[in-house]
Amino acid sequence: MSDSKFVSSPLITPERLKGDRQAALSLLPDWAQHGVDLGDDIEAELSKFVVIVHGKGTDPITVELPLISTVILCELTRHGNSIVANPNRHGGEVYVKLSFARHAMDTMPISRIILNATEKKAVRQWAGPGKLDPDYLELAGAGNAKKAARAVAVKHAVELARDAGADAAEYEANLGRLFLMHDELVLKLADY
Repeated sequence: MSDSKFVSSPLITPERLKGDRQAALSLLPDWAQHGVDLGDDIEAELSKFVVIVHGKGTDPITVELPLISTVILCELTRHGNSIVANPNRHGGEVYVKLSFARHAMDTMPISRIILNATEKKAVRQWAGPGKLDPDYLELAGAGNAKKAARAVAVKHAVELARDAGADAAEYEANLGRLFLMHDELVLKLADY
């Protein structure tokens, strides 16, 4: 599927996920076109979505993350943001990040969005860059981040939605509902 088809498809909402999950996930952005095992119970699918992320100067990374986390990333990339992999400035670690179309300096690791990291909070990844299930992530203090991850992601995504002529208020409200669903299903199960 092309990203243009995804952009014009209906929003992936919690209601659509709870109703007809196959239809809700029938059109996804190009980066998310890899394996998903859809069952009847969304709580049972926390670690079943696998994508291949290609990065500049890195080998492709296989990433496993909760289905609802993937849905949020699909929506955050609906209007032009992208998922990338790149090495940190020291060259040893590779991170999967959300790259903002107009705000390159705000590019951030997906793990910060998943755990709702705020200012001065870092996320430790215990199982390498491809394991983004919260069971393998930990919030830590004294990080260098100057911004709250989700607030930045939503702000930049809504800006692109507005500029694309989408209903920005509806889009932002849907992101809020998806994050609520995410936190109930994923962070509760990981004891956050």
